[in-house]
Amino acid sequence: MNRAESFHGCHCTRGDINEYKEIQHKRQNQEDYSRRMKEFFDHKLKGTPAPEWMQKGIPFLQRDKEKEQYRQPVGTNPAK
Repeated sequence: MNRAESFHGCHCTRGDINEYKEIQHKRQNQEDYSRRMKEFFDHKLKGTPAPEWMQKGIPFLQRDKEKEQYRQPVGTNPAK
């Protein structure tokens, strides 16, 4: 069995796996953008304290590591 066939127990092509990962990455970026926009407007319009990313900034190479803390397990609803 090659690596592509063992992905989530299905018989997929490498192209299928790459497409799946690309879709997941886009979704994570959309969730990150939405969260940051909400934090920005909460700070500017509601007067909440500025989040750490606004105060200190986050280097590009550390963004994925920073996003990890906000990821929800698959099948769970984010807290509202």
